Formats: sequence, structure tokens, C-alpha cells
Amino acid sequence: VKRGRERVRRSGEQPLRTSMAEEEEEEAAQELTEELISDSLSGIESTIDGKSVAFTTLNLEGKKIGDVSSIALLEHVRYAHLSRNLIKDLSPLSNLRYLLSLKLDNNRLETVDLGLMSFLQFADFSNNIIGSWHGVEAPLLRYLDLSFNRIHTVTGLEKNSQLQNLFLHGNELESCQGVAYPNIKEITLHKNKITSLQGLSALLNVKKLDLSENNLVELQGLPDGELVSLHLRQNQISDLSAVTAIQATGLRELNLEENPVADNLDRISVLRALSSLTSLNGVPITSEEQNLASQPPPEEGEPPSSD
Repeated sequence: VKRGRERVRRSGEQPLRTSMAEEEEEEAAQELTEELISDSLSGIESTIDGKSVAFTTLNLEGKKIGDVSSIALLEHVRYAHLSRNLIKDLSPLSNLRYLLSLKLDNNRLETVDLGLMSFLQFADFSNNIIGSWHGVEAPLLRYLDLSFNRIHTVTGLEKNSQLQNLFLHGNELESCQGVAYPNIKEITLHKNKITSLQGLSALLNVKKLDLSENNLVELQGLPDGELVSLHLRQNQISDLSAVTAIQATGLRELNLEENPVADNLDRISVLRALSSLTSLNGVPITSEEQNLASQPPPEEGEPPSSD
């Protein structure tokens, strides 16, 4: 059997997009037998009510299973590792009420419908074929990976009031509508088709933001406040004033590589506007640059000071 479906993501690498017909021809789903389930269970712990003990970890990664109906009986499982399979239907998992962590990357999911997941904190749905994200009822969810799908609209993040890490890179988003929730501290949006940052200012606590490899021309709507790291590589930003107008007073890392504005970039002008920077386009800010930026800009026609 070919390994075309085992699209394990490497850093910064777009997964292969094979058609469903090709994938079905390459691989047939394996039956989820009692023996396979038994061999995949570990981690005996007390049940939530303390009246018994049960297995809490289920590891079925890479087993090429499709139908997971039998998993519905494992109501005490807290950690479910189901990566690299052929799963399409998640409804049997709605019975796993005590899930803390769920890994479903590299499957065949088009939608995600899990019902209420009161304890879920970590969820990975990357490398599937999800077209629209409507959210999951998971009030304690802190980490959500939706990268490398086909997502063009995002709604429902208000269901995840504790969400801090959101990964949406490698999708088909054209705008930032719906992706901003105040508690998020890290969000990746690179490798999309974004042309506008409208709605992104709601990210009041974001520290790391990656918007590389999009179609941005201007930065109106960019969140400020807590922003520490901002990646804008490979966009269409050509106006230096758009960069110097950034209001993130604590910004330390800024990457503008492969933008028109990066050609002959005036690093000192950028540093005057963003004095907290320690790295620009991957190159550390030197003490000499800091010294020049601390001086008033020269009058027009006057050579810059070398003191």
C-alpha cells in the first residue's frame, strides 16, 4: 500500500493535496477490531467519580482505520491519539465526555461535530479537508490546530473562551473575520490568501502573529498592545509609512522579507518608530543602529550623523 496519505507535516511544509478518489484507490480502511483496541489502551487511572479504574489513553495512530464506532464505549478515555488514519465521522467520539487531548491530524475530516467537550484542552485537526470551521463546544480548550485544511470561513471561537494558541496557516482564508478572540496569545495565519486585517484588532492579548505569505498591501487593523513577534514575509507591502505606523510598543521581532518595502529598507527609520525591536528581517539590531535611531532624523538634504 502506498504511503500517500501519511502526510506528516514538517516545519513550514505544505502537505500534498491528493484527490479523494486517488486516496481511496491507494488505501482501504482497516477494521477496528477488539484486539486492536485492547493493544492500544494504556494508562490505568481512577475514574472521575473515584469508584473504579479505567484506561485513560488510546493510541491508534497510523492504523488506517475509518469507522471508529467502537470507540464510543471507551467513555473514560482522556487522551485520544488518532492521527494518520482514514476517519471521516467523529460522532462516536461525542461519548468520550472526559477527553482532555484529541489528536486527529492527517485524516479525512470535512466537518467536526463533537457535541459538548467540557474538559477538552488540546485539539489537533490539521491536515484534513475541512472547508468551514464552525467551532467546537469546548469551554476549556487552550490549543487548537486547524492548519493545512481548506478553511475559508471561521466562526464559533466564542465557544472557546480559554483559547490561547490558534493555528490556521495553510488554508484558504481571504480575510481575518472570525479568527480573533481576545484571549489568544499566539496565532498563525501564514500561507493563506488574506487581503485585509479587518477584525484582527480584537486580538487584545496576542504576542505572536504570523501573516507571512498572504496578499497584504497595508496593515490597517493590525493588533498592538501585547504584540512581541510579527511576521509579514512575502506580502505586497510597499509603503514604509505602513510599517512605521505600527503601534505595538513592545514589538521585538519584525520580519518584512520578500515585500517590496524590503528592497533598500531604511532600518533606522523603522527602528525610530519601533524602538523596542531587537530583530528586523532576521538580523539582530546592533548597538550602532540603536544609537543612530535615538538621534533626531536629519533635515532634508543633511547627511546623517556618524556620532
